[in-house]
Amino acid sequence: MFGKEFGVLDYWLEFIFLLQEFIARCQDFIDLCREFIARCQDFIDLCREFIDRCREFIDLCQEFIDRCREFIDRCRDFIDICREFIARCQEFIDLCRKFIDLCRKFIDRCRDFIDLCREFIARCQDFIDLCREFIDRCRDFIDICREFIGRCRDFIDLCREFIARCQEFIDLCREFIDRCRDFIDICRDFIDICREFIARCQDFIDLCLEFIDPRLELIALCLEFFVVSLEILVCFQENAGFESEASKFSLKVPVVHLHNIVYYREAHVFCLEGSFLGTFILNNVFQGPNLSLKRHICGPIGHLLFL
Repeated sequence: MFGKEFGVLDYWLEFIFLLQEFIARCQDFIDLCREFIARCQDFIDLCREFIDRCREFIDLCQEFIDRCREFIDRCRDFIDICREFIARCQEFIDLCRKFIDLCRKFIDRCRDFIDLCREFIARCQDFIDLCREFIDRCRDFIDICREFIGRCRDFIDLCREFIARCQEFIDLCREFIDRCRDFIDICRDFIDICREFIARCQDFIDLCLEFIDPRLELIALCLEFFVVSLEILVCFQENAGFESEASKFSLKVPVVHLHNIVYYREAHVFCLEGSFLGTFILNNVFQGPNLSLKRHICGPIGHLLFL
């Protein structure tokens, strides 16, 4: 608080300055709230864009899963064709074996005609050589088929491993979708909290506006109190003159004497400062036989009138 040496004008100028500073801080707070709302709107737009990107990612994952399923179906068809090819090769091998058996029977039957058919046997020997070469080629083909079957089995194992990795990728995508949903829920909760905070700020602004009106009324009341205090001091001076004139007469009821002028100056200073006036007067100025009467008077002005 200000000391007694400051006048009321300095006090009210300081009060008006502090009031203007308070209004400026409130305006800065409102600007910060508006900027915070704008940042929240930008954050909401980013979240919406993120959700759109997540949806596109989900669509791509779904398309990838469809392509994987189509690839698996093609692999199954390829495996079925390979199995059918192996079956046909087995049938061809069986036919070749039957053909060899027939050739053996034919050789057995031709042994009876060796003497007559040496030339034919020579030609048959050539045919046998060709058959042996054919058998060798068939064996080579069988070996190649076996190697092809081994490679197909390796390919099947690789496809199974690829399917397992695809399943892990699908599980990871599902977990990512769950995390995205959790993040969306957190963003919604954050938006609700921001809205509630904005509402509380609006209530605080309304309360500040309601607080300004009583302060203005208090200023007007203090100005009125200052005028009344000046009138009371004038009454004190007139009462002093009345006391000097009344002392010349002999009265049965004595005139109430005023206190020392120092007390009046202190009362005047407190009237100008406008702070804790009633407490000061009761403790420092109003001491004497009229204290019980003054306690029934409401307000510091009534105490001054009953001196």
